[in-house]
Amino acid sequence: MIKSSMDFLDVLFPVNLGPLTYRCPGELSERAEPGMIVSAPLRNKVTKGIIMGRSLKVLPGETKEILAIHGETPVLGGKMIHLLKWMAEYYLSEEGFVLKNMLPREAFTKVKQKKTKIRHPSVPTLVRGDREGLKGDYLSSLKNINSGSGCRILDSVKEDRHETFLLHAPSSAYEYSFLIQILSEIRDAIVLAPEVSLTGNL
Repeated sequence: MIKSSMDFLDVLFPVNLGPLTYRCPGELSERAEPGMIVSAPLRNKVTKGIIMGRSLKVLPGETKEILAIHGETPVLGGKMIHLLKWMAEYYLSEEGFVLKNMLPREAFTKVKQKKTKIRHPSVPTLVRGDREGLKGDYLSSLKNINSGSGCRILDSVKEDRHETFLLHAPSSAYEYSFLIQILSEIRDAIVLAPEVSLTGNL
């Protein structure tokens, strides 16, 4: 935990920038930990970002201040922060760009809760726009996941066994359904898309 009467912390936002240094008031320093989501001013508006750690340098002049800390635990652990930095260095990208593609946009936006009818827990509700027509495909795909190779992969994840599988998905709907099933069992995952155009579907 980062504790001080007035800490200077490096905060990373999901934009094409590196970490920026902010002051953290004493009452927030008691809760501040690397990997936690905070709100801070950026480009004349309040934006959510991730604490990367204590700043190793204090910039001259007035430094902007962290306004709030969200949640009680970090959304990125130490290993994930290390991976983020490595990916940025390896691919010659800004760390903020890597963060933007590592966490879902919902992590940095306030999502309004809508009152909906209770659905079966295994039915994905993340269907957007013109993908509404795929809903039926999702339902049929989910029935097939719990059999054959899909079942073996899920068992491996649940039992924390490190194995390699090659899954021949019959459709994109099957892939999305299977991905949702995997993410329901583990906290962190990296999804590699073969085409940039497909990242909007994840």
